[in-house]
Amino acid sequence: MPSTRSRHGFIVVLLALAGSFVAATGATADEGPTQPRFADVDEGRFFAQAVEWAHERGVVTGVTESCFAPDRSATRAEVAAVLQRLVAPDVTEPDHPFSDVQASWQQIPVAWMASAGITTGTSPTEFSPDDPATRAMIGTFLWRIEGRPTIESSHPFTDVRS
Repeated sequence: MPSTRSRHGFIVVLLALAGSFVAATGATADEGPTQPRFADVDEGRFFAQAVEWAHERGVVTGVTESCFAPDRSATRAEVAAVLQRLVAPDVTEPDHPFSDVQASWQQIPVAWMASAGITTGTSPTEFSPDDPATRAMIGTFLWRIEGRPTIESSHPFTDVRS
């Protein structure tokens, strides 16, 4: 059976690519479906249930109290926060080697990624927290979270070199 991390890998990629978070809404799952939690997440969209699932578990919030911004790219710091909240929510150590990580909400997720070997930064002293997180970066982070498993088959993507 795949690990919990493997089972949730797709949701992490989806949410990291779809958007991210800043403030919690304070709403609970018991409030019912009468009002969508995020005004910009239509119930008919393919990711609506995934966003609600992740929000209920504290993995994501929104860019505002009522806006998720599903079509906006996620930053490297936002991806770090999503991954840390999903994989290691109890981590509290904020020490890391990156001088460009300034926002308080970025400290623990980036420190966790650095100490766990999930990121080496964009240089030895920079993480580039506000840069967009590419699909390649997110794939690399997930691969490292899984312990750098051996790849047993090649991929079909002609735009990805070794």
